[in-house]
Amino acid sequence: MKEESKLTAGNSRSKGRYMSGLDGLRALSVLAVIVYHLNSSWLPGGLLGVGVFFTLSGYLITDQLLVQWQTTRRIDLKDFWLKRVRRLMPAMLFMLAIVCLWLLIFDRSRLMQLQGDFVSVLLYFNNWWLIFHKVSYFESFGPPSPIGHLWSLAIEEQFYFIWPLVLALVLRYVHRRGTLFVLTLAGALVSMLVMAFVYQPDLDPSRVYYGTDTRAFALLIGGALAIVWPSRKLSEKMTGHSSKMLDMMGGAGLVVILLMMWTTNAYKASLYVGGLGLFSIITAIVIAAIAHPASLLGKVMGSKPLRWLGKRSYSLYIWHFPVIILTSSSMNTGGTDLSTVTVQILLSLLLAAFSYSCIEEPFRRGVFQPKQWILSLRSPLRVRYMLMIGILPIQLFVMSFSNNSFAEKLSANAAMIHQEATNVSLVPTDSLFVPSVGPKLVPSPSPAATSSQTIVPSPSVSSVPKVSLTPTPSPTIVPSPSPSSSPTATITPLPTPATKEPPNSQISLPVSDVSQETGKVSPDPKVDAEQSITAIGDSVILDAAPFLEKLLPGIVVDGKVGRQMSQLAAVIDDLKSKNQLGRRVIIELGTNGSFNPDQLRGVLTTLGDVKQIILVNTRVPRAWQDNVNATLSKVAAEFPQATVVDWHKASQGKEMYFVQDGVHLKTEGASYYASLLSDAVQKGGR
Repeated sequence: MKEESKLTAGNSRSKGRYMSGLDGLRALSVLAVIVYHLNSSWLPGGLLGVGVFFTLSGYLITDQLLVQWQTTRRIDLKDFWLKRVRRLMPAMLFMLAIVCLWLLIFDRSRLMQLQGDFVSVLLYFNNWWLIFHKVSYFESFGPPSPIGHLWSLAIEEQFYFIWPLVLALVLRYVHRRGTLFVLTLAGALVSMLVMAFVYQPDLDPSRVYYGTDTRAFALLIGGALAIVWPSRKLSEKMTGHSSKMLDMMGGAGLVVILLMMWTTNAYKASLYVGGLGLFSIITAIVIAAIAHPASLLGKVMGSKPLRWLGKRSYSLYIWHFPVIILTSSSMNTGGTDLSTVTVQILLSLLLAAFSYSCIEEPFRRGVFQPKQWILSLRSPLRVRYMLMIGILPIQLFVMSFSNNSFAEKLSANAAMIHQEATNVSLVPTDSLFVPSVGPKLVPSPSPAATSSQTIVPSPSVSSVPKVSLTPTPSPTIVPSPSPSSSPTATITPLPTPATKEPPNSQISLPVSDVSQETGKVSPDPKVDAEQSITAIGDSVILDAAPFLEKLLPGIVVDGKVGRQMSQLAAVIDDLKSKNQLGRRVIIELGTNGSFNPDQLRGVLTTLGDVKQIILVNTRVPRAWQDNVNATLSKVAAEFPQATVVDWHKASQGKEMYFVQDGVHLKTEGASYYASLLSDAVQKGGR
């Protein structure tokens, strides 16, 4: 038996060598994550950078533990854990303190809401906290948490606590590298299978994305590599052919990593059914090539700029997200502001550099002394750091505060929108006004705190080419005693005489000729109130509901706050059972998260007897916006009766249409939104 196959060598070096190329890999990974968080459409698979960190951590930690075992025949758990605490905790505490101070000054209510998040981050169980509280990584609406990215540190710390214990136990009975390698890969395979089994394509994938059990494979694959590719035993002596093959494999793997980051996205089912596992294997191949001292790829990846960034990658990772979240405008209808992005990147780099040199390194080396630390801050370079760190947040705050109001609450906005929408009269045509009366709220006898609401409009007279001076009867909102926890509104028309359906045709919808400056709409006399129309959506369709009822008398609007595409099939089945599904169906979903194309495709297939299907795309300042809109366009092209209303394009640059969240609509926005849908219905009926 060869000595290299055993784990009992007593003359191994106690310290591994420095592999500068791995710092370069860290640099590329953290840059990918930053780009993804700045604008996910720039690099849809940038979140895979976290997977690279996992595999790299698994390799380095296992390599260190095996060196210690081979040197001393034991693993000093206390020493290992203390080193991890000194390495990671001080910089994170510094960041959390600054974020707390910022929120305390500018957004105290948000700080109160994040108390549990801060505690779970400090105790390194944040990923399970998010799972337990059903906080989605992909579909989280409302103000995002500035520390929402620290779930990955929780997974790593849990690995650092459990893995040394498991390894120390196994090494007492397993003395062959091959056996240990197989066992470690078996653990990785189990984790991959758990991810594939727990993942459900029709549901939000956050459970499998956050879970330690479902992400452990990336760390274990790195650990398996360390068992068969120990850094201290890699020799610089390698034949030219072998060196070239190593570089070719590593280079090809790096290209595949970059391509996957460019082409994949968080909503692909294949990512959770083997895709992330394959990505981790490719990452391990790249690490193996870079770690070898004879590798040309390792020297390129260890170049000075990448090495500088890689050494500060931990601080850069923990700082970039709160900088982006706390200094970005919640309303952004004009696209990404490159000047803001530039300042955010600069501030993140400065904070990372300061954290690395003044917090990370002193604590990691165990030489932190308060007096010397304070004196060191007086050096010219660090003074410049601190001045720039102080100036840039002020600039960013001014840039973002112009479009943000921390004191304004979404619930108050929603109430204001609906109150305004129900009290505004539509502008008539031909100088003849059609006055409207706002709906009356009838108190419900139900004691429930929240309930669904059914808006039942009174019978309306079919429109004729002339404009009537008769006021439009107001709908009455009658709250029902439904125990639903989320408010739901359904506008249900009273029975109307049947009318012959005009032939349907697919349309390419232009921007409406309604005044885009004022958002005022004129009722089109060509809209036939006897045509059966159903609109299904979330809170955005509720904003526009009063205007839709005026423009399209008799329309059924079924809206619910927080509704997802996964709930659409059940809603349609319910409407069918009540004979409330019209021959023309408007679907407005995607505000609250992305969805699988098969979900929408399956629902549209069941609507085969529907004459017209109108899909409304979304404007929401979240990572899933572009994916939602692309999916809607792709699926709509497969159904001849379907068309897409491009709300995203029609609302571009029109901040006056939105409240502070950049999603829900003010009166003029709701009016304009309804006019686009009315125009689509009319054109489709010709």
